[in-house]
Amino acid sequence: MSDFIPMKNKSVSSFDVLPNEILLHIFDYLTSNDIIYSFIDCNQRLQNLLLTQKYHFNLPTTNLSFWKKTLPLIGPQIQILSINTYDLTISLDFFSNLTSIIISSQYFLLDDQLLCILNHQCFQQLHTFKIKSDVRRDEEILLRTIFSVNNKLQAFEYLPKLEGLFCRYLENLRSNIHMRSLTLNLNNFHDIFTLIQHVPNLIYLNIRSEMLDKKFEKFPWNSIGEIKLEEFHLAFKPRRNSRYSPYSLTTGLDGLFHAIQIFSSSLITLSLDFSNIYLTNRNSILTNGMELEKKLLKPMQKLQNFYFYVCIFQCKDVQQILSTFATFPWPIGLHGNAHIYSLPFSFHELKDFYHFRDVRSNNDEFLKQNDRLWSKVTSLNLISIDRIDFKHLFPLIKQNMPKLSSIAFHGGFCFHRFSFPDESGDLYDKIERVNNVQLDSITTVCLDHISMKQTEQIPMYSFPNIQCLLLNNTELPLKENQLTSFLGEKLQRIEFDEYSTRKNLQKQNLCYLSNIKHLKLAFGFLYYGKGLDSQPEITRNLLIKLPKLETVSIYVPRNGAYDEYGADPIYRPIMARLNENEIKAQYKIRYSGGAYTWIIKRAISSSSSFEDQYYSEFCISNDENDLH
Repeated sequence: MSDFIPMKNKSVSSFDVLPNEILLHIFDYLTSNDIIYSFIDCNQRLQNLLLTQKYHFNLPTTNLSFWKKTLPLIGPQIQILSINTYDLTISLDFFSNLTSIIISSQYFLLDDQLLCILNHQCFQQLHTFKIKSDVRRDEEILLRTIFSVNNKLQAFEYLPKLEGLFCRYLENLRSNIHMRSLTLNLNNFHDIFTLIQHVPNLIYLNIRSEMLDKKFEKFPWNSIGEIKLEEFHLAFKPRRNSRYSPYSLTTGLDGLFHAIQIFSSSLITLSLDFSNIYLTNRNSILTNGMELEKKLLKPMQKLQNFYFYVCIFQCKDVQQILSTFATFPWPIGLHGNAHIYSLPFSFHELKDFYHFRDVRSNNDEFLKQNDRLWSKVTSLNLISIDRIDFKHLFPLIKQNMPKLSSIAFHGGFCFHRFSFPDESGDLYDKIERVNNVQLDSITTVCLDHISMKQTEQIPMYSFPNIQCLLLNNTELPLKENQLTSFLGEKLQRIEFDEYSTRKNLQKQNLCYLSNIKHLKLAFGFLYYGKGLDSQPEITRNLLIKLPKLETVSIYVPRNGAYDEYGADPIYRPIMARLNENEIKAQYKIRYSGGAYTWIIKRAISSSSSFEDQYYSEFCISNDENDLH
């Protein structure tokens, strides 16, 4: 095997004499792909060292000739395969010892490619299978393959939304006795009953769901009582359909708690995230510490970890709510007039935040002395930016949130009432104000209802690694300046809501963003008439004036009376202007979940081989969520 790649370079450098311990330490800072590509040809010693390592490999999209030559040698060492492409650029036959496959393509994996994975012999030996991006909406083949006696899967994660499972007649689902971990995104929480009965040895369950069904309490939850679940994570998100309201969540809590308590004899960890839905019932059990402990937590004798996050709409007496948690077994934090959560904060997104000094707790000493309270936060939403002293706040963010990758600035009206704390006697005032603090970990910035004046106040230069900019009801500057030059150099992706699409593109504000690779627009019915007529021309101009575009996505927001028309009134004129026949001849067209997608294969240059390609995509959706 070691002779597979001949070693022509016999020279010895200082790098060659480094001990293996130092080389392995260097490898810790590189991806598996980089390690293999950089060192496999160096010398025999390095090649032998590489052949002893286990790898998490990303399916490549370039240099395919090199990889097809190298993978017969290194492929058996690859245990985890991440797929972030539209199709399988390399055959799975190279990976004989795979234990995990993770699919995280930006929008989806092609249907036939997913079937290729499910039918490949390597699938039967997998321990972990994760799908983080959109796939074909007919999931029955997938579910039959997962819930089967013919595989060894111990962990399955599926983040595209599963709908109506309880109403479906799913044939040939069998018990998977190996399954220990299950993560799903459900339309209705009760749909989990359809699947959980087929995983009798499950110990970890993570559910993302929309609001509870009105008939929630009628389902036979006791029939799954033999499952000894040890860890349960549940997060709710609001439905976009306006016929549903947060009230339906509040009225279904008793049934939900009954379902959770079925596992009370075995649960060690329980996590409840209701932060995406503002509770309207201020007497809810979730906002009363004494009731929460008595009705939900006390029967759980093995419970060691409890995490929760709740938001209240228009709460007038936060001090009274905090007082109910005075004897609560876990430290509690509260900021603004709406947000209550366990401490340390265990969720990734912290919403409607103003300042660390705004946080109150049922345990002041814990709040002051614990320096790891916010270490898990990856996304932060800041409100009332006109009042924020960024020179003061940013050093605290850098110190307290080392994993922060996304930050949002909200300049408009807040959904809930917000009162600002007394800023005298601030716990954090002793920290020196630092100029030019850089938040290196942040790659995504969102501007929501930000005026031109406010845009100038936000220290964008504090984000040297910014790659993605999201604009909601926000306009970019009309002319080039230092800010736009900075963004033009850094940005790879930009996304607009419907208002921002109309305002920015009609004024051609994207001319200085010629380096953009990924563009997401919203074309809808909000500006019906002249604005609607201009959408085909806007689309055509973008494809011409932004030469480095690799993906263009267009979603059609749902808008009340126009819902019944779907995306066709938007889609058809654009297709006609771009020559529908030519598109169908040169592009793969896919319709899934309300999204029209065109996939284009184009050579990077005339000298590139057919293997060295990149993919361009043009996508139209009638629901913003379909593209996540």
